Amino acid sequence: MVEVRDGVLTGALASSAFGHHKLTACEAWAAREKVALADCTFYTDSYSDVALLQKVGRPVVIDPDRRLARLAAQRGWPVVDWGRSS
Repeated sequence: MVEVRDGVLTGALASSAFGHHKLTACEAWAAREKVALADCTFYTDSYSDVALLQKVGRPVVIDPDRRLARLAAQRGWPVVDWGRSS
């Protein structure tokens, strides 16, 4: 998670999370801030983030790994190509 100080993003990492831990951290943040994940956008390139992609209202995959590319095509999720796909 990105550090927020006095309501401003500092650019520093406050903590990190991987896989389902990322969803847990985002759910905790959303509850604390009274934000619906359905109103959020999440960008990722990794299949390990599928749990969070499924919870947000606007999932976007960027240069996805192969498994995520297949799933994005099946689900109709937008795929952004930055020219770094594996």
